[in-house]
Amino acid sequence: MTPFHELSTEQQLVRVSSLMYNDLLAAYRSYFPGSAEHPRSYIQRKLAYRVQELAYGGLDAVTANKAREAKRDLKDATPGSRLVNRTPLPGTRLTRDYRGQRYGVKFDGTRLFPERVAYTANYKLSEAEAQLYNDVTAYVKEEMNRADQLDGKRKGTVGFALTALQRRLASSPEAILQRCAN
Repeated sequence: MTPFHELSTEQQLVRVSSLMYNDLLAAYRSYFPGSAEHPRSYIQRKLAYRVQELAYGGLDAVTANKAREAKRDLKDATPGSRLVNRTPLPGTRLTRDYRGQRYGVKFDGTRLFPERVAYTANYKLSEAEAQLYNDVTAYVKEEMNRADQLDGKRKGTVGFALTALQRRLASSPEAILQRCAN
């Protein structure tokens, strides 16, 4: 297995979630020597932040100063003081646009927009499935050409229905057979 430090930033971030605790702790201590043991989730967050900080840069000076001030103010706050009551309510959502993509978390730290991973699964069609696919594709193309002659909402409605038919075919030949039978 490639040592943690020799991986690319992206590979390190992926590896953080799958390392065994002792390996995770060793990687963490390579960035934070002499650190005490912490819960797995804490180490993962701190290590992921550090890897990204080294690759892309940390907080700018103004933000870092504000964070230090907030930490100091919270340490000095007393129960019931205005500062303690400024904490966002549970369920508050924080979002930030970065490099053209919106990132968000709920105030409890969970992701607002879960990562979506799509992949294409290749498989071989039987002769009957291939014939069905070709027939439905030809039908959709022919009807889409007719739909192009329509105007207004009807054109969009017909196009949507035909697209749904094509998608159903892609997901399950059995589903399209049942649809065509009805």
